[in-house]
Amino acid sequence: MDPRVSCTKLTPDEKYLCAVDWGLNQIKIYEVDYEEGKLHLYDILRFPFNSAPRRIRFSKDGKFAYVLEETTNMVDIYTYDLREGKPVFEKIKTTSVLEKEDSLASGSALEFAPDGKYLYVSLDGANEVVCLAVGEDGLISIEETTKISGDYPKCITILPDNKTLVSLNHDSNEIRTFTVDHEKKCVLMKNPPVKVDKPNSIVVHKLV
Repeated sequence: MDPRVSCTKLTPDEKYLCAVDWGLNQIKIYEVDYEEGKLHLYDILRFPFNSAPRRIRFSKDGKFAYVLEETTNMVDIYTYDLREGKPVFEKIKTTSVLEKEDSLASGSALEFAPDGKYLYVSLDGANEVVCLAVGEDGLISIEETTKISGDYPKCITILPDNKTLVSLNHDSNEIRTFTVDHEKKCVLMKNPPVKVDKPNSIVVHKLV
């Protein structure tokens, strides 16, 4: 696969930038020089050949990092810390987000609920979104898998109420919303779909 950056994310301390390279199976860690407006390569996290890391997200408390591998449907979990001002990533576990093997499934999006208690993964091909419960130790477990009634959930988000899941279904040209009930461990469609041509990204901004 050719080099291709699929995601960039600042570390919680905003001192380093993580650039996820889908094609090279690695994440480059850059020190951010705000005065000069430059990036300096500090380290590289390497992943198995053809695993295609796609997204990186940090826990709300900044202690853990999660990386979604597209082709394996695995989430790699790291502890994250600054030691003497330098970033330290230590892998603690790799967890599958599939309840059963599915040759069509392909990890696409990775997002936390605002309260940080749940992590969501969308699966292209399988057209599903997986809700993962996050423990205090940073480890994850599958709580619920739901069909999104559309094609290619390229991007997802969870609204500030922590219970409304939004799925951008790229190939079926629509945005669908769902209500997540963690007590009953179920996800129900909330509203009729909103028609949008090839949606692939969403930003939620609070108006004041």
